[in-house]
Amino acid sequence: MIAFRNIVIFCALFFNLSANALTPTFLNLTEEQVTGVLQDYLANSVFTSVSPPKNAGIIGIELGVIAGVTEAPHLNDLITEDVPYIPHLGYLASLGDYFGIGAEWAYLPKSSVSGVNIHASGGAIKIVPTEMFKSPGPIHLAFKFHYQTFAVSYLQYINTVPVDIKVSAKVWGGDLLIGGTFLIFTPYIGGGFFNGNAELTHSGQATIFAQPF
Repeated sequence: MIAFRNIVIFCALFFNLSANALTPTFLNLTEEQVTGVLQDYLANSVFTSVSPPKNAGIIGIELGVIAGVTEAPHLNDLITEDVPYIPHLGYLASLGDYFGIGAEWAYLPKSSVSGVNIHASGGAIKIVPTEMFKSPGPIHLAFKFHYQTFAVSYLQYINTVPVDIKVSAKVWGGDLLIGGTFLIFTPYIGGGFFNGNAELTHSGQATIFAQPF
């Protein structure tokens, strides 16, 4: 119970310190600007677990918290607040077996911190051919296929008029990981691709867009 409470406190502090990145002020946006902002949010919504290719043990279970930031050049150029990064955070669980199949799950329950409502959920399937075929040596190869959803909403005022802002994203993709096991260290490198779609919507008596599109 104490550990869970500490995680909740950490989550609240993390997002509170990143308030500007989660509540940017949008006004008179063009279609090109909206596209750029959504690209930043899509990049931040990609599933990641920072786990090595090799599964842990015969039946390995890992639990933890993952946190990080993603550069947001379009968002930072657009608004008056200093927002060079967008944060992401979630609980992480992974399960792997000796036969080369693994599953990962990241989840941030619907939470409200400093007026920001945020939610994220995603997962991945990991296939490790070097474990499937019992390849000798310390080098391991893995393919990972992932999917994640993300949503953030908050209240913005335009000339004293309240407007509800919501950004939502769905992202999917795949990764190739190559790494090794050397004593207690498991260094690895990887690369991949992702695709997805995102929406920036608002509701209220004022608009954040320069013109309909």
